[in-house]
Amino acid sequence: MRNSFLVSLLPLVLLGSGSFLTGSLSAQSNTVPKGFDKKEAGWFHWPSFRYAPARVQYLYNKSVLPWTGSKKITGLKVRPDMSVPKSFTGHSYQIEIMISTKGVRTTPFPNVSSFKANHGSDKKVVLKKTTINFPRFQPSAAKPAPFILDFVFDTPFVAAADGLVVDIKAYASKYQDNLWHTDAELISNVSSPFGSVTSFGTGCPSNFQVFGTKVFPGSGPLEMYGYSRVSGKKAAGIAWFGLSDKLWNGVPLPAKIGTTGCSIYTDLFVVAPRLTDGSPLGRINSVPITLPPDPKLAGLQFFFQFGVIDLAYNSAGMRFSQGGKTVIGKGYNASKVPFLALYDYSNQTVSFDPDSDVPYFIAPYGTIFQVY
Repeated sequence: MRNSFLVSLLPLVLLGSGSFLTGSLSAQSNTVPKGFDKKEAGWFHWPSFRYAPARVQYLYNKSVLPWTGSKKITGLKVRPDMSVPKSFTGHSYQIEIMISTKGVRTTPFPNVSSFKANHGSDKKVVLKKTTINFPRFQPSAAKPAPFILDFVFDTPFVAAADGLVVDIKAYASKYQDNLWHTDAELISNVSSPFGSVTSFGTGCPSNFQVFGTKVFPGSGPLEMYGYSRVSGKKAAGIAWFGLSDKLWNGVPLPAKIGTTGCSIYTDLFVVAPRLTDGSPLGRINSVPITLPPDPKLAGLQFFFQFGVIDLAYNSAGMRFSQGGKTVIGKGYNASKVPFLALYDYSNQTVSFDPDSDVPYFIAPYGTIFQVY
């Protein structure tokens, strides 16, 4: 399992064709995203098709579904990529597929740190773990390639039109790498959906710096932290959050604390007792939270600071961090980013468990599925 839960691949500066945004879409389409029945997409994708163990979860906004009411689905097909023609290796993986459509989390506010959280109330394993044979493929001059990889559902699924989550797990007893890329669309030059975290002022000591995670509504965890440099023991401290870095109860900010050289950089709107972790860096952090996917939170900003008790440090008996400012991101523009892929896979040095590990990569890929 990887140490970090997420590596954002945004903003992307890739050579995606952007054809999804400019091409015409067929009213009689049977593909998700719609309109790619006879049109090659601009890129390719690989988790759960090339690598195993692996997991990929595709999130499709309702705007790219070829149905508007309910639809009975008995299977999905994919086709080999022809945007970068290659010979693909025949191989077999154990595959499991779960899909859902009711109340699913897609753009603008998916949960990018959880596979489970994006599924809807009708989630169902439509293909129980079984051996799937990936056919050997030799590219020809014809584009696109035919849909030659067929995932036949165990039982039909009646889909709603809220969106579509396709969740594919690939199992293997050891790391596998067999070249096989699906035809997929990629939205290029996507602005980051995440907000920002900045620091200001000077801590006491000066290296009592603050940091935080960048989030948007529905993503997480939102966590602020700092390094007090109180080492060798767990020290009591506080974390506080404010709405202003200019004024606190009529007192201009920053406000100096006597002759200690320390300052208060934000008002105290919410205060929480915390402990340092006892490490040489004396890390202190806020309680991690995951924001609800409420658009009213987009763009919200607040300030934060930490204090840690150290009776011998100064006359105040405390160390104080610099100030921090968090701005909640605005999420994805669903009209420009109507699909997204969350995924991870094993490699030669890092293991991955499709059933328990969380997404590590996030990018605006959408494999082209033929729905039948």
